[in-house]
Amino acid sequence: TGPADGAPDPSRLYDVDANGVAVGQVLPDGVSANRFGVVSFPDRSEMIDLEALCSTHPDYPAGWRLTFGYRISDNLLISGDLYDPSGVLHTFATQLIDDGPAADPTVAWFRHFRSTTYGATSDYGYLRDASEAGELLLQVEMDGPNSFLWDPVTDEAIGPFGYYFEVNNARQMINRDELYDADQLPDLTPQPLPNTIDNRTEGDAWDNSEAGTVAGVIRNLKGQGAESLGRIVNGSWQAVGPSVSGMLHSAVCSINDAEQILGVSGGRLGFYFDDPTVGYRWVDDLVAGTTADLALWDSAEGIGFTSTAGISLSDADSTGYGTICGARTVDGVERGFILTPVLAP
Repeated sequence: TGPADGAPDPSRLYDVDANGVAVGQVLPDGVSANRFGVVSFPDRSEMIDLEALCSTHPDYPAGWRLTFGYRISDNLLISGDLYDPSGVLHTFATQLIDDGPAADPTVAWFRHFRSTTYGATSDYGYLRDASEAGELLLQVEMDGPNSFLWDPVTDEAIGPFGYYFEVNNARQMINRDELYDADQLPDLTPQPLPNTIDNRTEGDAWDNSEAGTVAGVIRNLKGQGAESLGRIVNGSWQAVGPSVSGMLHSAVCSINDAEQILGVSGGRLGFYFDDPTVGYRWVDDLVAGTTADLALWDSAEGIGFTSTAGISLSDADSTGYGTICGARTVDGVERGFILTPVLAP
């Protein structure tokens, strides 16, 4: 439902899987205080209210608000923000079961991270990232190292360790200066990243089927081309090249298992997927669809939500390309979007 003027409620989609299922949030009438998390399925015309869905499960805490679906991992494992009645932020995880569009999905289980179990001063939990395998990297309130890696399926966690942004299926985490391999605990020595990338790096949590071979792709937060892209292979830095150019002064948003890269520059989306000599291609030039679809896309005023965390590229599907999700501003209203790859005839 939309506001009184009939326009759609603002919406944002933050993450999408290779099947085109996306998660995000809706802001009724544009009011942030009333926001709720949603999940979007490609075979349903309307997004599903995650709070309404999950609150039917007996383990959902009564009176708590599920405001944000932030990450979707394999097998419909969804995680994000959950607020208790006193306003404290928690990290939730839930597993959905989908039997098709005739009915809403069901909730197999629902949990939230209890950081006081691990010595934190409160059960506050801020979700930073989730691997495709479903392990969640989050921060809690405690002195010193305050990051944990939580497996919500088993409800077990390891930590605390330092401040990290992203995690992959090999349980390797990264921040601006170093890579941290969770499997080395407790005898851990973080591996410094090369300072040739300006000490301003962040690793995207893309995954490799040979877990442990590729730790992740490193990106320059200033987006200065693929000179800032590389990976850790068998303990050594290996540049991804040759150089990908064409997105100076931009931000790299997401990298997938096919080493395809999604970036933003000047409010426009760029997509690198095959030729380093060509570099990024504007997504606007790649979009196809019905006349109505194209008219809606062309009427948008650029990327509505400019945080790089709010634009996502899934792992490649059967076409060999990833699905894109994010938000664009249409007639002054942020609206979540999904772009599904289709092979050209």
